[in-house]
Amino acid sequence: MAWDRDRPILPILLEPVDFPDDIAYFLEGRQWIDAREVENPNWVDALVTALDSISSVSSAVLSESHQFVDGPGTLAEFPSAWQTHRIPVAPTPLVGRKRDLTSIVNLIHTDGARLVTLTGPGGVGKTRLAIAAATELVNDFSGGAAFVDLGSLSDAGVVPAAIATALGLRDTSGRPLSDVLAEFFRSRQFLLVLDNFEHVLAAARIPAMLLQACPNLVVICTSREPLRIRGEREQLVDPLTLPETGADLSIEQVRESEAVALFISRARDVKPQFELTAENASKVAEICRRLDGLPLAIELAAARIRLLSPAMLSNRLAHSLAILTEGARDAPDRQRTLRQTIAWSYDLLNPTEQLFFQKAAAFTGGFTLDAAEAVAVVPEDDVLEIVTSLVDKHLLRQQEGWGGEARFTMLETIREFADEQSPETEAHVSHAHYYLQLAEQGASALFGPDLVAWLDQLEAERDNFRAAFDWFMTQGDIVAASRLAASLHFFWRIRGPVSEGRDWVEDILNSQDLPPRELHANLLLVAGDLANMQGDRERAIPLLDESLALARESGSASLVAWALGFRGVAALGQSELASSRAFFEEALALRGYPGESALRTPILDNLGTIARLQGDLDLAMELHEQSLTLSRQIGFVWSTANIQAHLAHDACELGDYERAASLYNDSMRQLWARREHREFAGALAGFAELLVLAGQAERAARLCGAADALLEAIGVNHVPAGQMSFDRAIVLAEIDLGEEAFVAARTAGRTTAPDQILAEIERGIAHTPAA
Repeated sequence: MAWDRDRPILPILLEPVDFPDDIAYFLEGRQWIDAREVENPNWVDALVTALDSISSVSSAVLSESHQFVDGPGTLAEFPSAWQTHRIPVAPTPLVGRKRDLTSIVNLIHTDGARLVTLTGPGGVGKTRLAIAAATELVNDFSGGAAFVDLGSLSDAGVVPAAIATALGLRDTSGRPLSDVLAEFFRSRQFLLVLDNFEHVLAAARIPAMLLQACPNLVVICTSREPLRIRGEREQLVDPLTLPETGADLSIEQVRESEAVALFISRARDVKPQFELTAENASKVAEICRRLDGLPLAIELAAARIRLLSPAMLSNRLAHSLAILTEGARDAPDRQRTLRQTIAWSYDLLNPTEQLFFQKAAAFTGGFTLDAAEAVAVVPEDDVLEIVTSLVDKHLLRQQEGWGGEARFTMLETIREFADEQSPETEAHVSHAHYYLQLAEQGASALFGPDLVAWLDQLEAERDNFRAAFDWFMTQGDIVAASRLAASLHFFWRIRGPVSEGRDWVEDILNSQDLPPRELHANLLLVAGDLANMQGDRERAIPLLDESLALARESGSASLVAWALGFRGVAALGQSELASSRAFFEEALALRGYPGESALRTPILDNLGTIARLQGDLDLAMELHEQSLTLSRQIGFVWSTANIQAHLAHDACELGDYERAASLYNDSMRQLWARREHREFAGALAGFAELLVLAGQAERAARLCGAADALLEAIGVNHVPAGQMSFDRAIVLAEIDLGEEAFVAARTAGRTTAPDQILAEIERGIAHTPAA
């Protein structure tokens, strides 16, 4: 059979066919070629020769009485022997993703899914994973497999043509191309990969129709949001796993991270001698965390290793989008830089969604729907619908927050892009004041029955509080910054880190402008108390004395009472018992101010501790019982568990070990429920003393080590009220065990989890010394 060089011809893709490279290149992307249009006659001769060389294969196909396109107006039928696997060969090995790959294969093999949509943010590696999955599955599809890149399309209406082009098919009969595709797939067991579907979602009816009409067709789709058609199984592609935080990670622990493994692999592409070492492992881990585990971002960063060390690269990633440029030249333009990749998604948003996206950049560490409605206000639109849309498009990520409430976060690289689009000053102002109000509301709630819930809510907003404080300080709004810092006083006391709260307040006190007198006195009180918690009494005492003086000048009985209370705590820490008692008793004499009962509770508690230290155990027990009764009457949850621990100290001193063990157990469960490290460590130290008395010195030493770690976590160096018990437990346990065994047990205890500690307490109740 010879080919007529005067008629249009269609390249028929038959396998195996070995076109010369130049012919294959010439045919690429062409639906059909008219030989008369080719200017260079040598190309025509080569083309005809190539087609003549496969005429025997073509004749075999035609002998099956199937027709193919052979000129304008001719109805096409397709060779039943058409079989080709047109899945791109990945230029680099797939790193990680074993679980994702297995999940996709199982969805198709085991669950019988026929449409699997890989979703996720730009740069997360959806295309690479789809290619890997198709390569894994391709031999199961006797009718062939094809990959269709829709990334360059701007019109959903040309999706059928793009699929047909990728298959090398053309029909000129005038029928809808979707019908032609359905006819092609109907009798074939075929795997079709549709890449970058997010900006042609209006064409979702095409795969829906094909799947309904073609029972043996399976489609893998990649998109930044699901197609939302029947039978779709969505597979979320998350960023690569990251190394755990912590400065003491081994090289092996860092290397286990998928993100680090990818970084090493791509770094070696440009610098073959690159190795993960003890010196650079922490910096490589830091880079991968900073880039959210996004494969594209990691690949772009790793390419810089040719010139920059990991430490230098980490330092330059403060603004990651600026350095993550110059991707592979054969990558699509939208993937040459991370900014272009994110912009690809941003450009698909409608104007209202874009405005919300810009405003949402004010949040750090995530936000609730209530916060979004207060901060990222968009005119005449439902914020819930917008948030839902951005979650679907994977520009926002949804997770469960405190109390089961939905919480929304942006990957840091996406947030940086959003902030670049429009520095939304209005949104930052709204953001800062929203979180100031939340902190002030929480400050009051911490003295009520909902203590734990509010602590968890404030914990969830740490990053937003930091951003709000930075904003106020940058804008010179010292009053707002002072109110925010003062409101978080007890949050830092309970959850820590104490050093952060102290730094905030010191920054304000060292500024040129100071807040009004009463607020200034409150800040001095916070600074003095936090300094005292860290054992810095040289700084704490002057701050608290100045706070008390200003409080007296202000005439606020409430502020004077609190200043006296914290000054008494500082004196107690210095073992100045008489002075401490005088401060507490003066505070008790003040009456009728707001929150009086809340303050009387800890004052009575501290007076009980002073009585115990002075050897009057009956008075100590009486004062602690009074404090506990008042605390329960007013629903002061914060104080109740603390007082129980102090009562346990009393009971231990009186030899009532069974009651002491029970009180310690109840106290510590409440304390850990609110994650109050310092008081928990104090109760733990008292229980350790109880164990030593029971002859269980090794367990006591381990609990002392656990208390050490808890105190270090919040940056304090002593326990409240129970320091004497802690010191005794350490001395007695070391005497019983010997120095070497004691140090070993105490060191082991530093890694004991709180849940294990509580289990130790349960065991200890049954093994306490007899009274």
